[in-house]
Amino acid sequence: MASNQSPAEWFVDSSFWYTFANRRDSNQSWANAVLASHLGRIVTTAYVLAETTSLLTKRIGKATAIQFLQVTHDENACRLICPDPDQLQRAETLFAEYADWDFDLVDAVSFVVMRDQGIDHALTFDHHFEQMGSIVEPPTGSR
Repeated sequence: MASNQSPAEWFVDSSFWYTFANRRDSNQSWANAVLASHLGRIVTTAYVLAETTSLLTKRIGKATAIQFLQVTHDENACRLICPDPDQLQRAETLFAEYADWDFDLVDAVSFVVMRDQGIDHALTFDHHFEQMGSIVEPPTGSR
């Protein structure tokens, strides 16, 4: 972790979820260990969930995607946020504001939700979260 204290909530991005669910990924055991050791809740959005499920279905198979959904629907461990129209609008504005960056709309929604929820830690392999000011795990230099 980048800080000495474990934050109460971590945002989890599609890149991390995909690694967590993909048995063939070399970082999968690390991702499992990180989630198992986290004492707080994890937070994700319906957009991230849909994106990850789609990737898993197309690249690995529907059975893996279904298992992934079962894990993320444990309300004691994972808080799912369904962005509202205002958040989507602000994400679209942010997406357009950074036209020269290659993050997508799902990422922009994630950034808006994280700001709204006061979450500054993200589990992700996507460098855009760090560019937008998040503390990321794993740190960029360790990937």
